[in-house]
Amino acid sequence: MTRPASSFINGSWVEGTGDTTSRFNPSAPEEAVTTYHQAGSEELAQAIQAATDAAPAWDRLGILARGRILSAAAALIRERADEIARVMTAEHGKTLTESRMEVDASADTFDYHAGSARNPVGTEYPSSHPDERILTVRRPLGIVGVITPWNFPLQIPAWKIAPALLHGNTVVWKSASHTPGVSVLLMDILAAAGVPAGVANLLLGPGPLGSELVSHPSVAGVTFTGSVPVGHHIRGIVCGRGAKLQMELGGHNATLVLPDADVELAASSAVNAAMGSTGQKCTATRRIILVGDGHEAFLARVKEKVTALVLGPGTDPSVQIGPVVSASARDEINAAIETALTEGGEILAQAPAPATDGHYVRPTVLTGPASMTICREEVFGPVVTILRAATLDEAIALANNTDFGLTAAVFTSDERAARQCVTYLDAGLVKVNAPSTGSEIHAPFGGMKDSTFAGPREQNSAVAAASSPTKKPLTSAWHPGRHDHDTSGRTDRTRAPCPGGRALRRRHERRLGHPAQLCPHDAPARRSPAVVRGQDPPGARRRCPGHRRLHRGRRRPAADLHRFLPHPSGKRTHRPGHRRRLGRYRGTHRRRPHTGARSRTAAQCPRPGTRPCRPGHHHPDPGEPQRTLL
Repeated sequence: MTRPASSFINGSWVEGTGDTTSRFNPSAPEEAVTTYHQAGSEELAQAIQAATDAAPAWDRLGILARGRILSAAAALIRERADEIARVMTAEHGKTLTESRMEVDASADTFDYHAGSARNPVGTEYPSSHPDERILTVRRPLGIVGVITPWNFPLQIPAWKIAPALLHGNTVVWKSASHTPGVSVLLMDILAAAGVPAGVANLLLGPGPLGSELVSHPSVAGVTFTGSVPVGHHIRGIVCGRGAKLQMELGGHNATLVLPDADVELAASSAVNAAMGSTGQKCTATRRIILVGDGHEAFLARVKEKVTALVLGPGTDPSVQIGPVVSASARDEINAAIETALTEGGEILAQAPAPATDGHYVRPTVLTGPASMTICREEVFGPVVTILRAATLDEAIALANNTDFGLTAAVFTSDERAARQCVTYLDAGLVKVNAPSTGSEIHAPFGGMKDSTFAGPREQNSAVAAASSPTKKPLTSAWHPGRHDHDTSGRTDRTRAPCPGGRALRRRHERRLGHPAQLCPHDAPARRSPAVVRGQDPPGARRRCPGHRRLHRGRRRPAADLHRFLPHPSGKRTHRPGHRRRLGRYRGTHRRRPHTGARSRTAAQCPRPGTRPCRPGHHHPDPGEPQRTLL
């Protein structure tokens, strides 16, 4: 049954303006699985505009709310696991068992990133100023362009889209042309989980559409997984315009087998790593390097296991190896085998051909010299080459003799040899007594040399660096009893202490019942709880009633609060307005000049029945705003 598919832009399914394309089942090439209209430049512009418009609201939603949406998406993936697995097997060709494993791993990926929303955010660093601190926080990049391959049509998009959405980015996703149906199902799940319109957009289109996506100036970051030539092309475009880039490319992974290795474990792991998923993994074993003499038992077990593999349609429960993704991929793999045979290689073992038509490649084990082309260039299929090395150092050098450096494996009972391999193998992931394939979502994933880009890794919390760059703001601590002005002439934000001293602040707190630092006398830039209704006269300083009572009057002239008067004896300095300490010298203080509204006579007083006005008695004008407590 053919499934229709469309691009998803701004919360709606949109028919592309390009040509109509169908995806056929690699197990039955005459069976159309998915049909869709290809998206073009017009749809790309719509998707980027939708992502731009949706970005502010998505950022303000908060990381915990975004994490709950990802958790809902994980639950929906598990609910629709059988549907997704069947579409994946029909489009890709992998077995149903492998498809279901990928669906489960993808749901776990969304759950992992949803849970990381509650992890601590930012780091605090000391400052050279004692009342300041330095904090790091992460902010979203903006629009993230996502380009994914066909070999893991659900898991790799989950690796890239989940952390991008969690950290507040919007996404424009150009999916692989071979697996459009799986992409449509994932986008439908994200929309059902609560991702707002415009936050996640899907484009079903040809390869050149990816070049347009990464070239767009509004795309702040790009994450890509695919072949090395395409990755180098994208790197030139993205880095040339200064955008952020994260890439994972191909691999030519080696498995080292030492004489003391567990033969059964090594043979089973090597065959599974080389032939699983029809060899269409970037972490698949491409070379097996036997260290030292012997290994007859290992070779016999490998030959036995490979010849026992069953090829056929992925929907058949008895099948272990499905077809490759396309006819062109099949022809390319078979051509590489023929080239190896002409360069001195020999076939050690080969699985029997299937009884049905389809894009099948027989799993093949080759032996021969290390100079063969297939020992250096990646062949994306079920083919592995066995090489020999006299010593461990020679084996490590042989394993490193390639432009790739994604994963490696070593089988040995010698802990010292294992540590040596982990240290000196040029691979981003080295596994001991385990297959070269597979990774954990909570551990960073990436390679070396041409297998990656010198940037952030995938998975783990390290992926946050790819989607949320670090900012480092400088925040000044807020202290009670400080003024805005700086009496010391310093250019930093350290303030002079209030000359009223600690006793004045304590009295202020007892009277008003709130901390002294909230008083606008100490911080004129902030509002205190004693808010003035209406507008103050221009230039007026807002003070709470407690400070007005403490600072005005004859005993504490406000005009002298910012001055320190020396004691006549010269022995010590007093704070102005301190009656006990100043004693008989308090008469030396100047009286505060009246700066309030003009004085009135008793006849002019708007409050009849009160005592006669005295000079300096303040009566507000009728139109002057009244000071009241909220």
